[in-house]
Amino acid sequence: MTRGGRAFEVSCHDRTSVGLLLPEWKALLDLAPVRNPLCAPESQLVWCRTFLPLGRERILAVRQVSTGVLVGVLPLFVHHLLAGLPWGRSVHVLGAVHEPLVHELPEIVLHPDHARAALAAALAWLYEHERWDWVDLDVRDDQPWPEPRWVSDAGFQPVIVQHGNIASVCLTLPPDGVTAPRPVSRNLRESLRRHRNRTARVGGIWKADAVTPAHGDWAEAVDDLVRLHGDRARIDGHQAHLDVFAGTRQEALLRSVGRLAPTTSPTVHRLRQDDVTVAALLTFEGAGTLWVSVSGVAAWAWELSAVTGLQQQAVELAFAHGRRRVVFSTGVDTAKLRWSTQLLLTHRFALVHPRRSSRALYRLLTLVRTQKQVTREYARFTPGPPVRHPVASGSQDSSVR
Repeated sequence: MTRGGRAFEVSCHDRTSVGLLLPEWKALLDLAPVRNPLCAPESQLVWCRTFLPLGRERILAVRQVSTGVLVGVLPLFVHHLLAGLPWGRSVHVLGAVHEPLVHELPEIVLHPDHARAALAAALAWLYEHERWDWVDLDVRDDQPWPEPRWVSDAGFQPVIVQHGNIASVCLTLPPDGVTAPRPVSRNLRESLRRHRNRTARVGGIWKADAVTPAHGDWAEAVDDLVRLHGDRARIDGHQAHLDVFAGTRQEALLRSVGRLAPTTSPTVHRLRQDDVTVAALLTFEGAGTLWVSVSGVAAWAWELSAVTGLQQQAVELAFAHGRRRVVFSTGVDTAKLRWSTQLLLTHRFALVHPRRSSRALYRLLTLVRTQKQVTREYARFTPGPPVRHPVASGSQDSSVR
């Protein structure tokens, strides 16, 4: 919008009209690459088709008026807490709220030189064109924080801003011309040695492979991942893990990404004994980053440190493919910190509308979210029976997998 002499204009697209924007969106990613490869445009549209009724998406494109250059893309959608009611409308980044498991880390894209102005223009557009009670916005630690005065400067009543963050473990890989990365921590070296020794003692013919959608056995590899992830969730006597595929659409999302967005490079790494898969690990690649996602292992093979062995294979392949960092699924635990103590932060802001009903509703939702998070974390750190993931509207917390 150029009203009032604004230097930036905002246009809104849905999945049917965004096609012409895709080349510029992809070019913008070369300047401001996403951390999670699932946030590339093709994968974002797959997520829309999987979870959203047509017309709920609000893909905001921010351009510099003087040049027409695209400087920001905010892939958003409108969520109704209860269908049919005029209140309880919220705005989120694509990938949030609806089963944020495999996708897990929503992102917006901002040109580094115009990030603050682009984000401010997008927030002003939301105030002017949408009715909402709150906006949940995810920004990286290298992106600007939203400020209440931005909407005041645009002539609107300022929002109330709530802030939190979520961390991911990040491993930086060596540059070109350097030998492949080697495990640094003693615990990691011992785990990999244990993996080699114990698989040798078990016997049989062991083989590790990496299956992509281009392989003929991609569907079988996804089957293996889903089955073994469920087996891992049902192992008694260990830290509880959630089965992210049970009762969700995550498997359908993964298969669709493999078919419709192969540039995201989904890969299922498998450890096989005599042609039977006993462990599996899902990864994605893009923009110089390997994203390590969910895994699974047969109950009898738990003591083989099989997933750690597959993680090492994935890291070595990423280095060979020219990737420069490895980002593990969100959450910080001992298993991930064996790889690196470097953390990447994503800041999560809730911009609450100042009207009284919006404040009251958000206050109630915050209490519900907190209770669910405490219950989930207690279950996650308590050995015992598996806990299924409570797929609930309004929750976008993720767990270690």
